[in-house]
Amino acid sequence: MDVAELMTSYPVSVAPRTSLREAMALMDEHDVRHLPVLQDERLVGLVSDRDLLTATGWLTPADAGEHPGAEHLSDVMHTDLTLVGPDDTVVTAAVAFTVQRIGCLPVLENGRLVGILTEIDMLMAYWRMCHDGLVDGDVDPVIATLMSTRMWTVAPATFVSEAAAIAREHGVHHLPVVDDGRLVGILSDRDLRAAVGTGHELDATAPSMMTTDPVTLDSQARLSQAAELMASYKISGLPVVDEGRMVGIVTLTDLLAHCVDTLRETEAARR
Repeated sequence: MDVAELMTSYPVSVAPRTSLREAMALMDEHDVRHLPVLQDERLVGLVSDRDLLTATGWLTPADAGEHPGAEHLSDVMHTDLTLVGPDDTVVTAAVAFTVQRIGCLPVLENGRLVGILTEIDMLMAYWRMCHDGLVDGDVDPVIATLMSTRMWTVAPATFVSEAAAIAREHGVHHLPVVDDGRLVGILSDRDLRAAVGTGHELDATAPSMMTTDPVTLDSQARLSQAAELMASYKISGLPVVDEGRMVGIVTLTDLLAHCVDTLRETEAARR
């Protein structure tokens, strides 16, 4: 399987002088977490949603323009990039994701950006191989073997300002809302960023902003099912719920190491 089969071709890109506000708005509009930065059609950098959240103090796109710190992407973008080509194998990409611990790989052909390969794409590749029967059963374990039982959660009575502080401190994209052990909702970092940016919802409690019907799996579901759901919904965490009670959480990070190892081993065995 080649990178070209998985990548998003000609992704949304920006210029170095793009403002943080414009970049955040583009990410929200296109539901992406990474933006390649091009100058004269040449790749010069990359910026992630986490870079923007950190640089703006979790402000909304509208309020980021008033932030006294960094103003343009050239102030916050990463310039030391790991790259792949469209004809590189998934094994090559898997090694880069594992060793570099990065969230995406720009894809260049003849010096020009032709695509981007993300962690989500790697999850989808793993799901496809499991779905098509290209991997053995022992590399598609149940969620219980990989999920974390140490979770960052909040109660319904938690103020949004407190939830935002927890999410920022621990770098989580999704914060489950749990009432007496039962999952009642989930707060995303974008929900919390909106509250921080406007300031109007900071004194509200979690139910005012949470999603009340989050995507979940039970502990006996297969890892490939988690990969498919994360890829389909573009989420980085899945609460694990058994009989209505939250028993754990599986994150993109948890899945990625297993998925890329499986892709590497499977591709190597097929050679």
